Amino acid sequence: MNTIAKLWNGNLAPIKYLGINNQDIQELESLIQSNYNHVLETADIKTKENFEKFKDCFEEYLSLISEQSFCDGYALGSKLLVEALTNAETITKT
Repeated sequence: MNTIAKLWNGNLAPIKYLGINNQDIQELESLIQSNYNHVLETADIKTKENFEKFKDCFEEYLSLISEQSFCDGYALGSKLLVEALTNAETITKT
């Protein structure tokens, strides 16, 4: 099965590998979780409710931004490939 078909069928999910080998991302995720836990432990009920609403909105925002970034990156990669192949034909003709 080719890469595009794997992507279409959900057999290829680049987001699953985000940060696996990136120490900065791992440290930031740990800090986010630690701060999140601290807020939940120290906040009153109303603050917790507001914080949860904020967190839900932010997670939705991140999801949309991630999807758009993936689409933009895919489009840019496709344009680069087309340009490279077009230039390769020009270079081989001379």
